[in-house]
Amino acid sequence: MITDQEKAIYYLTKAKILVEEVCESNGDDDHILPLGANRVLIEVVDALKEEIDRANDYEEYDPG
Repeated sequence: MITDQEKAIYYLTKAKILVEEVCESNGDDDHILPLGANRVLIEVVDALKEEIDRANDYEEYDPG
């Protein structure tokens, strides 16, 4: 059984992959999304990477 932490990391990783794919599909010249969208998408990917790293380092509190 997976923990809530593992589930969160899984979904964050999937979201990062999906946003990276949209960014790549959009291209450097913003073929699909409005001008400047890739800059925002890159910031989203960076934020997701940071949260994934933080979640991987997190140790659940064990009162035991």
